[in-house]
Amino acid sequence: MTTAIAFCESDIDPFDEEFLADPLPRLAQLRDLGPVVYLSRYDAHAVARYADVHRALTDWQSLQSGAGVGLSNFNHEEPWRPPSLLLEADPPRHDAPRHVLQQILSPRRLRALSDRWRSNAEQVVDDVLGRGDEFDAVTEIADVFPSGSSPMPSVSHAQAPLMVRSLLTAGVDTTVTGIAAEHLARV
Repeated sequence: MTTAIAFCESDIDPFDEEFLADPLPRLAQLRDLGPVVYLSRYDAHAVARYADVHRALTDWQSLQSGAGVGLSNFNHEEPWRPPSLLLEADPPRHDAPRHVLQQILSPRRLRALSDRWRSNAEQVVDDVLGRGDEFDAVTEIADVFPSGSSPMPSVSHAQAPLMVRSLLTAGVDTTVTGIAAEHLARV
């Protein structure tokens, strides 16, 4: 037996400048409308409540990401860019790359790095404040801290933005897939 679910419909535009300038009131409206809201303007559904978002992100059996994680559905239209093996893949295709990244980015591994990050952050701030009262937070803190705190020490300052971009797109897929294949061959 299948159960039909009725969705509330809204014309809220989450990409509108007013929404982006002050999102909280409209996010509250979306939460008040229900667990899933149909955004008629985009022919897409939105989830705005924390518990529902969490359930959607962890229930890969019911809610797939392999068809795309944006407004495009790659099952029905040609992807406008190569799909990401990390963000837009469902098991089993997602399992090997995820295993590789879990070794680097697992909660346990990240907790182990927190003292190093705290120390690096303090050093960056001390260095910046030691040079005077004025500074450019982007170039002197935001550009410097992440690369110096990378859980992958072989990543240089110049490589860090490329690594982040490739983690979020298909660019890293062949690298991660290759590492995953090596790992699986050893197991």
